[in-house]
Amino acid sequence: MEQTNVNERCFPVDLLSESGNAAASFLPEEEAERKKKQIAGTFAWLGMDVVASIEVHAGPSVSLYEVTLEPGAYLRRLRGMEDDFMLGTSLKGLRIVIPMPSLKTGTIGIEIGNDHPCTVALRDILETSAFAEGNMELPVAIGRTVAGEPLAADLAAMPHLLVGGATAQGKTAFLNSLIVSLLYAKRPDELKFVLMDPKGVEFGVYRDLGDAFLAKLPDGGNAVVADVGTSVDVLRSLCQEMDVRYDLLKEAQVRNIKEYNALPLRKRLPSIVVVVDELSDIVMVAGEEAMRLIVRLAQLGRAVGIHIVVSTQRPTHNIITGTLKANFPVRVAFRVSSKIDSRTILDQPGASCLMGCGDLLFSAKDEAVRAQGAWVDMPEIDRVVRYIHEHTGEAEAYVLPEATDGEEDMEAQCDPLFAEASRYAGRKKGVNAADLQRHFAIGCNRATRLLEQLKRAGVVKDEDNNKCV
Repeated sequence: MEQTNVNERCFPVDLLSESGNAAASFLPEEEAERKKKQIAGTFAWLGMDVVASIEVHAGPSVSLYEVTLEPGAYLRRLRGMEDDFMLGTSLKGLRIVIPMPSLKTGTIGIEIGNDHPCTVALRDILETSAFAEGNMELPVAIGRTVAGEPLAADLAAMPHLLVGGATAQGKTAFLNSLIVSLLYAKRPDELKFVLMDPKGVEFGVYRDLGDAFLAKLPDGGNAVVADVGTSVDVLRSLCQEMDVRYDLLKEAQVRNIKEYNALPLRKRLPSIVVVVDELSDIVMVAGEEAMRLIVRLAQLGRAVGIHIVVSTQRPTHNIITGTLKANFPVRVAFRVSSKIDSRTILDQPGASCLMGCGDLLFSAKDEAVRAQGAWVDMPEIDRVVRYIHEHTGEAEAYVLPEATDGEEDMEAQCDPLFAEASRYAGRKKGVNAADLQRHFAIGCNRATRLLEQLKRAGVVKDEDNNKCV
């Protein structure tokens, strides 16, 4: 039976609800004026009569107050003064941003929570040009910024995403928005999911996606994994899938999945998005083995179209390790209880100033953008999943390979220096084994193995020299 294409607007957007909030209604004018006076008065109270003007950019739950300073203002005094401002103004959700690239030169940004926050419906973002008209391979709707602008990002470019925050602050809602965004953006032959749900209650609604959008596990079940004990087997299976894909790329003499899928007479390889709802539950049961497999997938998965999204409510160093962070450069933080937790997730403060209820920081390229996360509720998700289930017909299953037992061969594992070597190769525009040997002070055999891993990941070209010094 021919598979129906449920995307490309055959997938009706009216399955989702509208928020009904126009940008003009985000912030009443009288509230904006009152808070402008409070900001100017607080500067004076702190002995800093430096405000020339204040311009307001209204956001759905938090608005941006762009403060133009008088010439000669001593900016160093403003850094880290959120507590002083909150004491002087009693304003919630306050964060001072210096500098803020989106603002004019000579200004600083002060983000302040609105008295009456508005919901950002996922549908409202999906219908914007930021999501629908970009050149993104795997577009994800993030939400609306503090200036009211729609925010979307490309998961394929990230290429993996780390989500952290305290309990009940919006992480699972964000994951649902991410999944539904991708369902609207891609066809079943272009995308498959592996959903890991250790709590067993969050991703059950997606089981009816069936073979259309869920990968098939080796045991024949679809890839909504609720049993923590089987998570390691699934991760091993994904690693084997990754190795198989690298063999296909090598045979076809191409560098990545995009080039492979462009070849004639080749069966399309769908992107695989792995979503882990609570990383700490898996690590607590499976320990270092689970973390090692996740890191290996993150190190090598991008070129073959495997992307990982991990979420945790325990932003501690034994869960969000340095090795994990090195391979998840793009992160989303929801409200946390301390600046230490914020630094653990983002490598910078700010998440402890968030208001909760979907207020987030999206960190990419060393810039943290504040936004109200897009919201999609369970009845909406159920309508979307039911529509897919009823209209995809006999979709072809994509079956992951059988996981092998036992430890993998050491040579198949990624070297601990892989992430650092990738950055080094990027700076040098290519390296050879001798370069790696000298730079990292390692032996010839290890340098050669590390170079081979860089080649398989597409970081280094095949023609680069394998010889050591």
